[in-house]
Amino acid sequence: MLLLETLKIENRNPKNLIFHQQRMNKSQIQLFGKSSEINLVEMLQNLPENLTNQVYKCRIVYDTEIQKIEFIPYTPLRIQSLKLVFSDNLDYSLKYENRSELQNLTTQKGDCDDILICQNHQIRDTSYANIVFWDGKKWLTPKTPLLEGTQRAFLLTTQQIFEAKITVSDLLKFKFARIINAMLEFNAPIFSIQNIQF
Repeated sequence: MLLLETLKIENRNPKNLIFHQQRMNKSQIQLFGKSSEINLVEMLQNLPENLTNQVYKCRIVYDTEIQKIEFIPYTPLRIQSLKLVFSDNLDYSLKYENRSELQNLTTQKGDCDDILICQNHQIRDTSYANIVFWDGKKWLTPKTPLLEGTQRAFLLTTQQIFEAKITVSDLLKFKFARIINAMLEFNAPIFSIQNIQF
């Protein structure tokens, strides 16, 4: 079973390495019974010389060892609308390279930019990112996401966002939302809750 770790490289500087390392170690222990000797700091100390100062997505495919590393120039998608979809049996608690179940769900997005996944009446994630909601005072993120993202972990640690149980009926209590992941930091564009289709 192959796992995936996606890191942001900006100005030839890998971002949030400590949170990526923690997730890789935790994933390997959960899936294989022990963590390997993969050390992201050492591995990314000498980046390929052809990388410029622009933003790259670093894709690391691994199991008990590194299988593949790619550096891909990054252009963010602009997400401004979400379609609420329901999938009680989906499990993406580890960041698997195989995303076929998530990709199948995205076929339900209609004319929206992406989907917002609900499980057992609780809001989880979009198809490729965590989500945060503005209640007029603070930014809240679902307490039990599909995947515990590294940007989410950083923002929780620095108390820029806070966890909360968020149900479908809670959505209309919020004003705005934004999505976050390793590539989309907390300055990602916000959009109105009215842009979520039920």
